[in-house]
Amino acid sequence: MSAHAKSPTRALVEQLLRLDYEDIPLNVINATKRTLMDTLMVARAGIQNSGIDELLTTGQFSGEGQSTVWGDGRKVSASSAALLNSVVASSLDFDTLTVSVHSDAVVVAATLAVAECTGASGREFLRALVIGNETICRLALSATGAQRGWSPTALYGGYGAAMAAACLLELDTNKTLDALGIVLSCGAGSQQATVERAFSRRIQPGFSTKNGVMAALSAQAGITGSHKVLEGKFGLWALYQPGDPASLVNNLGIEFMSLKTGFKKYPVCGGSHAAVAALERIRNEYNLTAEQIQKVDVLITPLAFRLVGTDMDSNLDPRIFAQYSLAYALAVVIRFGSLTLRHLNPKIVLDPKMLSFASRVTITQMSVALSDPLALAPARVKVTLITGAVVEQTIHHVPGSSELPLSDCELMQKYRSCAEVGSSPMRSLELEELANYISLLETAEDASSITQFLVN
Repeated sequence: MSAHAKSPTRALVEQLLRLDYEDIPLNVINATKRTLMDTLMVARAGIQNSGIDELLTTGQFSGEGQSTVWGDGRKVSASSAALLNSVVASSLDFDTLTVSVHSDAVVVAATLAVAECTGASGREFLRALVIGNETICRLALSATGAQRGWSPTALYGGYGAAMAAACLLELDTNKTLDALGIVLSCGAGSQQATVERAFSRRIQPGFSTKNGVMAALSAQAGITGSHKVLEGKFGLWALYQPGDPASLVNNLGIEFMSLKTGFKKYPVCGGSHAAVAALERIRNEYNLTAEQIQKVDVLITPLAFRLVGTDMDSNLDPRIFAQYSLAYALAVVIRFGSLTLRHLNPKIVLDPKMLSFASRVTITQMSVALSDPLALAPARVKVTLITGAVVEQTIHHVPGSSELPLSDCELMQKYRSCAEVGSSPMRSLELEELANYISLLETAEDASSITQFLVN
């Protein structure tokens, strides 16, 4: 980089902050509304058994504030609300996925927490969502080389949260750079929690979200941070994960990552989705019952295997291992024919019969090299029946991805299922009111009024 060239970090910040609401294409605004609806409904379903009850008992979230804790309804500081609400939004692993990151669970929680403090309008809120999401997804897209074991959402999420917050706080370029530099000082998020099926896996996105909001507020207060956040000698790309500057800013503000967002069909890790869809299709097409299925052999990608390929272990927290066990997900499909939110109920997860069904499943990872090391598809499922007959099905794309999108009908079915769970189910009329509110969000004088739909 020449002495006069802009650093990648500054180029990213300047180009995104130049984006006014009017500069954002209508299809991007509409896509952002869709991801907002998905995030809020998944969060509503995730309030119960999310982990925030345990967090609230620590006493770290007491005191007065302006931002609402979803479900609980108490008011806390913006950074505390950002943490708790991000945990709620990501707890079911039912939230959106773009590239390798769950950006919406981070950015929606951060933006709404800050919007309650600033009184942001609907247009300001939507602009901040777009810019925050673009930041996280561009960082994930620019990553090069083999993954080092960081959790991408936790690693990059704080930067998107900080950018979204900076928009609502009306920080200039230098103060926004300060905010990103402060986030660099907080960077973390290991995939070891996923490997061990630890409950902290759910909390990692929340830490990142809190750090982003706290960083923006700190920068506003005058605290400075390093500016060569990405490219510095000890920056993100040097210490955490290498990145490509060209991919970071190529067509930035022209092409938007939100148009490539995937909506999850199943409430489990994305590594299971292609295989689950394949087994569902076999079971439905051949009208099979659980008694007819002798065994199921599955071939999945290396990344999917790392995420969900381990044996089902009922000694772990049932709320976690059910989400990260392909064996359990397929056992559910063998037994019930489909995989829904109700199948994550600990009573079903811990039913001894589930171990019996899971024992019919054998999972193997592909030995051939894939062009995309982050691919979660294809998945091949081979079902052997008690008659000896064999049926195979390959799913080449993850259901709900941009290559295999969910229909509006499928999405509404998802949201109805989310509305039905929890200690305080959402009425059909309330679901319609939320959908209508979001459809007209750009006309709202105070976007934070949307929190009325998130409090039991």
